Amino acid sequence: ALDSYEQAKSIMELNLGPNHLDVATVYSNIGDVYMATSRRHDALVYLKRALEIRWMHLDEHCPKIRRLLEKVAMMEMNTNLSADYFTQDDLDDKLLMEIDEEEHGG
Repeated sequence: ALDSYEQAKSIMELNLGPNHLDVATVYSNIGDVYMATSRRHDALVYLKRALEIRWMHLDEHCPKIRRLLEKVAMMEMNTNLSADYFTQDDLDDKLLMEIDEEEHGG
């Protein structure tokens, strides 16, 4: 699956441009594959790039942006513990910090 996604990403970046929403979807899918194979660092790189692209085009309240923020926040918070140990308030606080950083360039 990973090879197919990488090929799709390359083709789409050439044909649609590197910041197209469809390219963001491929980045997100690649991140999901890396997440499923416990390659946390690689997953974060791809998920953050997908988030960056979507942030350019979509409203901050868009469900696609929220889902990506949740994935990134959960991965960053999940060092040795299962994500089940974190409350929704923990995730919401992390999401708000991510949104604030994106909005204010920090």
